[in-house]
Amino acid sequence: MEIMGERKRRFGAATMAFVSAIAIVSAAPGVATASESLGLQCFEVGNPQWDEFRTETDLRVSRGELSQQLADTYKCDPRKAQEDLLETIEAELASIPPQVTSLPQPSTAYEVADYTAQEAVGPDLPPGSGEPRAAAAAKKKCVDGITLTHKLAGGTLTARQTLNWCWNGKTVFDWSGECTGSVSKWGRTLLWSFDGCPQNDFIPYKLNKRFPGGIHHKTKIRFTNKQWQVPDVETTLEQWGHYDGTLDQMVDGRLLRK
Repeated sequence: MEIMGERKRRFGAATMAFVSAIAIVSAAPGVATASESLGLQCFEVGNPQWDEFRTETDLRVSRGELSQQLADTYKCDPRKAQEDLLETIEAELASIPPQVTSLPQPSTAYEVADYTAQEAVGPDLPPGSGEPRAAAAAKKKCVDGITLTHKLAGGTLTARQTLNWCWNGKTVFDWSGECTGSVSKWGRTLLWSFDGCPQNDFIPYKLNKRFPGGIHHKTKIRFTNKQWQVPDVETTLEQWGHYDGTLDQMVDGRLLRK
C-alpha cells in the first residue's frame, strides 16, 4: 500500500484513535464487553445499518470461517470487527512482498499489420504489372489485459489495474488500461466501498534511446468507510510495458519479480 513514511504514521495514528474510541465506549455502562452476556445492551442494536453485518457474521460461522465466540463478540460490537480488519491491513503494509495476485503475461501475443511503419516504394499495383509495389506492412505485436491485483485482508478490499499495449521492437503505442476496485460482502457489511482512482496516468518514457520506449501505467486506488473515524485505505499499482514486450510491475513502491 502507498501508506509509507509519514502517511503510514498517520494511518497508524488514525487506527489507534479508532481502537481507543472502541475501548472507551465498550467500557461505558450499559455496553457489553466481549466477556459479558449478549443479553445486555450491545452497540447500536437497533441501527439497521448493522443488520446485514450481524446476519453475515452468522453465515460465516455456518461456513466455518469464524468461531462462535468471535462471532458473538463481533455481533455485540461491530467496531471490534472493524478494528481487527484495520489491524490486518496495517500488518500487510509491513509484509514483504505484499499480498499480490498478478496474472502472467500471455504466452502468445497477437500480431497485426502496422501500416504506420510501412515504407511505400511505389503504388500498390497487381503482380506482374512490372511496376514497383508498396513494401509489406511491418508487423507489430499487441497484448491485452495484463492484470495486477492487490488483495487486502484476504480480498476484503481488492484493487486491480490492467495494461494493454503494442510494440514493434522499437517503440510502444496504442496503450490503454483500466483501474477498478471491489469490496467483499464482509467488507460491505462493515461499510467499506470502492472510492475510485484519484490517479490513473499513462506516462511514456525513453528507453535505450527509444521514445516512447515504454509506457508506465500508474494508478492509485482508494477505499473509504462510512464511519468518519475509520481511515481511508489507498494502494498504488504500477506496470511498465516495454518496446520488446517485456513487463515490470510494482505495488506500493515494491518491485515484483516473477
